[in-house]
Amino acid sequence: MVSFKTLAVIYGALGALTGVNASPCKASTGNPHGDNLPCLRYVYTTAELQLDARCGDRNLAVPEVGETARRSDPGNTFSSVPATDFNDCVSFCYQAEACDSFSYESNSCMTYQDTIEDLDLERCDNELELLRTLLDPLEPFFSPQKARVKCPGATAVRFDQAASEVEGICRPLWGLSALLAGGGEYHGKEWWIQGIKSGTDPENPEYWGYPKDNDQRMVEMCPLGFAFAVVPDIWSSFSEKERENVETWLGNSINEKKSGITPLALLVNSLTGHSMPNTNWLWFRVFANLGLKKNGGKFSQERLDSDIKHLDTFYRGDGWSNDGPEGIHQMDYYSSSFAIHLLQLLYAKVAGKEDPERAEEFKKRAQLVALDLAHYFDDEGRAIPFGRSVGYRFAMVSFWGVLAYAGVELPEPLTWGMVKGMVLRNLRWWQTQNEMWTSSGTLSIGYSYPNMYMAENYNSPGSPACSYPMKGTHAKYGGFAYSSAYGYSVPPGLFSLEQYALASQLGFSDDGGEYWKTRRLSEYSGLEYRGGKPVLVSIWKPFPDVKVRTTLIPPEEETPNWHLRVHQIESGREVMTADGSFAVKNVSSTSGRYLGQYSEETHEGTYPKIIGNYDVKSPAGWAAGKSGAFAVSAGAVGIKALEPMDGREAMLVNADPNSNLIESRSTIPTLQHTIGAGQSVWYISAIYAKPSAAGVAKESYLDGWEKPPAVPSWLETEMDGTSQ
Repeated sequence: MVSFKTLAVIYGALGALTGVNASPCKASTGNPHGDNLPCLRYVYTTAELQLDARCGDRNLAVPEVGETARRSDPGNTFSSVPATDFNDCVSFCYQAEACDSFSYESNSCMTYQDTIEDLDLERCDNELELLRTLLDPLEPFFSPQKARVKCPGATAVRFDQAASEVEGICRPLWGLSALLAGGGEYHGKEWWIQGIKSGTDPENPEYWGYPKDNDQRMVEMCPLGFAFAVVPDIWSSFSEKERENVETWLGNSINEKKSGITPLALLVNSLTGHSMPNTNWLWFRVFANLGLKKNGGKFSQERLDSDIKHLDTFYRGDGWSNDGPEGIHQMDYYSSSFAIHLLQLLYAKVAGKEDPERAEEFKKRAQLVALDLAHYFDDEGRAIPFGRSVGYRFAMVSFWGVLAYAGVELPEPLTWGMVKGMVLRNLRWWQTQNEMWTSSGTLSIGYSYPNMYMAENYNSPGSPACSYPMKGTHAKYGGFAYSSAYGYSVPPGLFSLEQYALASQLGFSDDGGEYWKTRRLSEYSGLEYRGGKPVLVSIWKPFPDVKVRTTLIPPEEETPNWHLRVHQIESGREVMTADGSFAVKNVSSTSGRYLGQYSEETHEGTYPKIIGNYDVKSPAGWAAGKSGAFAVSAGAVGIKALEPMDGREAMLVNADPNSNLIESRSTIPTLQHTIGAGQSVWYISAIYAKPSAAGVAKESYLDGWEKPPAVPSWLETEMDGTSQ
């Protein structure tokens, strides 16, 4: 069974959008002064290192480029490393007392002996060490009274700075509390205990502040309540006055908040001025009350019961809940790993004895949804990025850890070996994403690399969640297909096709290609059957007088790397169209430049040629739609037009940098066309995708490109107008 140690790592990941990891640095020179000592990766300029108190003033001189690093204390020696060898580490503070951290200036960067990419996750003790490497880099960013953690980065969010720093200290509690509850130890646990004391004390200058309507502080009450519930030693370390402060801040404040459950409740909200989102946020109050209840504190059983009862109305069947009441259609990671299933199972574990019937119901729902979520992870360990908040990264796999923690019996054919494999493969894949770290050793806002374009307005350098329209909604929810290998793309700007980056989307422009509209909301969507096989059908309108009926046809056994995308379009105005495949890495492995035309020698490149953003009309950049366009780098992606009519043209969109979640430079094979006012057309787009993976030879990436699937007979009949 997956161990509590693994669970601790997953919880740590959930709390750690930014602010909790060591910079990736291989200790390739070794550390002659002991395995418990940290190492330093410097960049290229002199920086004065201020070692912490345990190391006194024994500073390490960091040289200019071309020189050699040497100890400022000439009476002692250490392993010298050329300053130009940027990826190596040099040890410092070599005496008996270990120096665990230091502050830095300029271009130096901090790291620790065991960095995330070096940990062998086959060893259980390294799963614990992984969590510690997530927590350690936070130390320099604690406030003097320990109540706040200000992770590096000056970016703003929709809530106040104090709330952002409260988030910074509370989110890591998911990992720390699981570690401590599982019998582990962490040398910095007192930082959090002192921080809770200071933050809930209204007389302390670092007081967290009383939560107002829809306040981010409510979100942070959830990990705090969970910590109290599973680590009673935290509560027992408080004085009577400190417990009263916690009860007032954690219990009284949030129990006053009302959610918009009924019209009467809405009226009460308007009169009292207190409100709380009618979403997964209600779980945060459940855990605030649970934490107090488990320790004999003052809590509201009435509020706890009413919240649980209302949250049950979000359930839609087959294991799945919406992230909101009836009328809300949103089933993303908040319905599973980020919130609802995660918290349902934690409730089953923590409150199962007091509420056994509901605990069993939550476990049954988890058994059902597990059979769906097993398909969210590929053989490489990658999860499918879909929806908002995917910048929480490893949290996408947290469902599986809490499944084990809650003692859920796995449904066939799943086994605990399979589950553990999914968890560890996912963590190992994140170990390879070296660009996502900041120089301070914390995680950046982004996905595989720092990316503010994909971030929500609640993603701070320490980060949270709430349900309402966000930027890039059409990309996060309106795409036709989502890939664990290729991710999705968000628009860095709103002018030209390159900025819109329409990966797995059909765009329409009525102004000559400056502004584009795509599918965001559907008038109808459903699973239907054609020829005895399932297809996904949606009806949507990019403009009031432009109606699109899209049918998505999954791959066939004979053509496993293709799927079909069929659009029936009725247009009341002249529009340009752009139908994009997946986005793929636009970097040559040999030159480091943009991909050139496809080479049979290197098995890399594009067809037709990528022209760039300044000469898009060049004939060399276009091909007939039926010939299609493809790009080959980290695997292959492409698109071809299969409809009987001619007219669509194939090309490569040189997407704006930082539009794709996984690749900072990407290109999108695309079919373009113009539909006249009053015209009706059928598009049949064949989408090709063969990702790179272990054991997949580069020369095989295009093996199926010349053999697209046949147009189904039932579709030909529909196009002929003899069947609807």
